[in-house]
Amino acid sequence: MKFIKQTFEGKKVLLDGQDFINCTFTKCHIEYGGIMGVTLDGNRFTECTWGFTGAAANAIGFMAALYAQGGEAKSMIERTFDSVRIGKIVTTKQ
Repeated sequence: MKFIKQTFEGKKVLLDGQDFINCTFTKCHIEYGGIMGVTLDGNRFTECTWGFTGAAANAIGFMAALYAQGGEAKSMIERTFDSVRIGKIVTTKQ
């Protein structure tokens, strides 16, 4: 579903499979499960919380475990977040 210039307030918003363009989110709980892609473009978030479930939670848990190992694993996670900050994500394709 595509949402354009909509306002969400005090709601639980599921991101998977949705497109949000120039929307406003206020005091919402934003949740991503990693099941489907999502488009976020030009949105505004105010006092929102974020949650991850399913595959997304598994990926974050895996990265947290790697980070806790220290050494090269920690450095790899730091490099991953550096690439997130500049908007250039490297993925592997099967």
